Amino acid sequence: MDPTAVFQRVCTDSRQVQLGDLFVALRGEHFNGNQYAEEALEKGAVAAVIDEPIEGLTSYLMVSDGCQALGQIGAVHRRKFDLPVIAIAGSNGKTSTKDMLASILRAQFETLHSDASF
Repeated sequence: MDPTAVFQRVCTDSRQVQLGDLFVALRGEHFNGNQYAEEALEKGAVAAVIDEPIEGLTSYLMVSDGCQALGQIGAVHRRKFDLPVIAIAGSNGKTSTKDMLASILRAQFETLHSDASF
């Protein structure tokens, strides 16, 4: 990987990679993001963060855990801003709660919320 590489976005879905992104390969119960690292680079990612060797891959950063690496990237980025953060957790109603809370807070404050549910 080019140590001077610069990226504007972090992407975990190879189908949504754009030119200049950093692709982070995540593992799930039914998928292994490492399998999509080459595709992400072909689509224009500057590098792929992977947790298993991939023969022939040209621009990558090897880590022990892709999810943990993504969390660390997020933590570094988050420290650049002095903003309050609200987290919503639980088994049921998270999306509805997120949407209602964003609507309420938007009336008084400049807000940012995810349209997607994770």
